[in-house]
Amino acid sequence: MLQLTASSSAIRNNQDIRNLYEAFDEHREELRRTVVRNLDRRTQTRTDPSDILQEAFIEALRSHDKFVAATPMPLFDWLRVLAKNMAKNANKFHVNTEKRSVRSEKPSELAPFVPESLSTPSHRAMKSELLNRKIECLKQMTVEENEIIRLRHQLRLSNDQVARQLGISSKAASKRYYRAIEKLRSLMDWSKSS
Repeated sequence: MLQLTASSSAIRNNQDIRNLYEAFDEHREELRRTVVRNLDRRTQTRTDPSDILQEAFIEALRSHDKFVAATPMPLFDWLRVLAKNMAKNANKFHVNTEKRSVRSEKPSELAPFVPESLSTPSHRAMKSELLNRKIECLKQMTVEENEIIRLRHQLRLSNDQVARQLGISSKAASKRYYRAIEKLRSLMDWSKSS
């Protein structure tokens, strides 16, 4: 989570930051899809939608007071508008600026061999199958193993943050995480072969 000083004038209190962060986190995937929908295909070769989404979050933190004071729309709608505007700004920066325009780039010789979308139906089916297999393997693991994997991967906490959260040493958290991942890998390998 982005750290702000107490003197920040953009956010009135920590509760506002928490509410904004929770709303953003809850709708992250939908906001990311909004960014992808509004990004020019050529811009996507230069910038990652996740970077634009991060910029939208920073802008939301900066302009939150203006939103609260002047906007009657729901928070999610405002976040979606911000994400859409950030995508459009990226398009302007990469497509409409003459010296660095993607229009002046020559297509790669490999372009005819690279599919427009790397997400084919079979690719999506494989990802879905892998996710289902991972869920089944996680069900076979202990609560503690699941918790440390969730903290590290879903919440993206550092090893030190996980250690503090669980009330254990950093070294113990690291070992617990390693053992949990190894167990998950072995279960995944076993379920793949069966």
